[in-house]
Amino acid sequence: MKSDDIYHLIASGADPETCWTATSEYLKAHGFDKIIYLRLDPQGLAPTIRTTMPKAFQQFYDKNGYQQDDPFLVYCLKSR
Repeated sequence: MKSDDIYHLIASGADPETCWTATSEYLKAHGFDKIIYLRLDPQGLAPTIRTTMPKAFQQFYDKNGYQQDDPFLVYCLKSR
Protein backbone atom coordinates (compact mmCIF):
# COMPACT_ATOMS: atom_id res chain seq x y z
CA MET A 1 0.00 0.00 0.00
CA LYS A 2 1.22 3.49 -0.86
CA SER A 3 0.14 6.84 0.52
CA ASP A 4 -1.57 7.58 -2.81
CA ASP A 5 -3.77 4.51 -2.25
CA ILE A 6 -4.96 5.94 1.06
CA TYR A 7 -5.61 9.31 -0.55
CA HIS A 8 -7.69 7.56 -3.24
CA LEU A 9 -9.75 5.75 -0.58
CA ILE A 10 -10.50 9.00 1.21
CA ALA A 11 -11.22 10.92 -2.00
CA SER A 12 -13.54 8.20 -3.27
CA GLY A 13 -15.63 8.25 -0.09
CA ALA A 14 -14.59 4.89 1.35
CA ASP A 15 -16.09 4.16 4.75
CA PRO A 16 -14.08 5.20 7.83
CA GLU A 17 -13.25 1.62 8.84
CA THR A 18 -11.70 0.88 5.43
CA CYS A 19 -9.68 4.10 5.58
CA TRP A 20 -8.52 3.35 9.14
CA THR A 21 -7.47 -0.19 8.25
CA ALA A 22 -5.52 0.93 5.20
CA THR A 23 -3.85 3.80 7.07
CA SER A 24 -2.89 1.73 10.10
CA GLU A 25 -1.45 -1.02 7.86
CA TYR A 26 0.52 1.58 5.89
CA LEU A 27 1.91 3.14 9.07
CA LYS A 28 2.73 -0.26 10.57
CA ALA A 29 4.74 -1.12 7.45
CA HIS A 30 6.72 2.07 8.10
CA GLY A 31 7.48 1.27 11.74
CA PHE A 32 4.52 2.90 13.50
CA ASP A 33 2.75 0.10 15.32
CA LYS A 34 1.09 1.93 18.25
CA ILE A 35 -1.24 4.49 16.71
CA ILE A 36 -3.93 6.60 18.33
CA TYR A 37 -6.32 8.60 16.13
CA LEU A 38 -8.60 11.25 17.63
CA ARG A 39 -11.27 13.15 15.74
CA LEU A 40 -12.89 15.90 17.72
CA ASP A 41 -16.38 16.75 16.60
CA PRO A 42 -16.79 20.49 15.97
CA GLN A 43 -20.31 20.37 17.44
CA GLY A 44 -19.12 18.92 20.73
CA LEU A 45 -20.28 15.35 20.25
CA ALA A 46 -18.21 12.48 21.61
CA PRO A 47 -14.81 12.20 19.91
CA THR A 48 -13.98 9.36 17.54
CA ILE A 49 -11.08 7.33 18.86
CA ARG A 50 -9.31 4.59 16.92
CA THR A 51 -6.16 2.87 18.04
CA THR A 52 -3.87 -0.06 17.40
CA MET A 53 -3.00 -0.20 21.10
CA PRO A 54 -3.92 -3.48 22.83
CA LYS A 55 -7.47 -3.64 24.21
CA ALA A 56 -5.97 -4.04 27.69
CA PHE A 57 -4.38 -0.59 27.34
CA GLN A 58 -7.73 1.07 26.61
CA GLN A 59 -9.45 -0.85 29.41
CA PHE A 60 -6.75 0.15 31.90
CA TYR A 61 -6.90 3.77 30.72
CA ASP A 62 -10.69 3.91 31.05
CA LYS A 63 -10.83 2.01 34.35
CA ASN A 64 -8.41 4.43 35.99
CA GLY A 65 -10.14 7.54 34.64
CA TYR A 66 -7.00 8.81 32.95
CA GLN A 67 -9.08 10.65 30.35
CA GLN A 68 -9.95 13.16 33.10
CA ASP A 69 -6.27 14.00 33.70
CA ASP A 70 -4.66 13.39 30.32
CA PRO A 71 -3.04 16.67 29.23
CA PHE A 72 -2.63 15.66 25.57
CA LEU A 73 -5.68 17.49 24.24
CA VAL A 74 -5.03 20.55 26.39
CA TYR A 75 -1.39 21.00 25.40
CA CYS A 76 -1.22 19.53 21.91
CA LEU A 77 -4.51 20.63 20.42
CA LYS A 78 -4.99 24.10 21.85
CA SER A 79 -7.05 26.52 19.80
CA ARG A 80 -5.19 29.50 18.39
